[in-house]
Amino acid sequence: AVGNNGTIQISSDNGSSFDDESTGSYDFKKIIFKNNTFVAVGKYLVKAYSTDNGTTWNTDYTPYYSYYYPAFKDIAYGNGKFVTVGDIAFFASSMTGTWWDSYYGGCIKTGGDDYYAYCQNYIESITYSFNLGIFVIVGSTNGYSNDSSVIHSSVDGKNWSLKLSGTYGYLNDVIYLD
Repeated sequence: AVGNNGTIQISSDNGSSFDDESTGSYDFKKIIFKNNTFVAVGKYLVKAYSTDNGTTWNTDYTPYYSYYYPAFKDIAYGNGKFVTVGDIAFFASSMTGTWWDSYYGGCIKTGGDDYYAYCQNYIESITYSFNLGIFVIVGSTNGYSNDSSVIHSSVDGKNWSLKLSGTYGYLNDVIYLD
């Protein structure tokens, strides 16, 4: 389990009890366990990982200089890699969970040249389809409830096909049933 102020709780007895393995002061949003590696992601584009069953944690963050501090909102594993997504279309991918390639994913402008000049694509959720071999993410174009919702897909977790969903408001979560 993960939460605010660096909270990480690990259970070694199927959830009967939890040990506090908190690290730093980051606000974590999601955690995943694949290939004997825990990876947690959260506010300030932080990524934390543990390769020893959660006993020790290493943190890394994607530098971003602005008045706004974006967050990684979700993480998935597929096609041999971890992929995390978040605010302002920031993405990061890693084959191991310990070393990351981070990048800005671009955005969809929904109007004329000057309309949505600060287009940001707030990505809320990611899933992976093992049958199709694709990542799918959802969110909104600018983070406002009256903006267009977006659905993106990618084979590699880096190059995304950008699509408007045809609906307005946030799309908060996505799941793909294989």
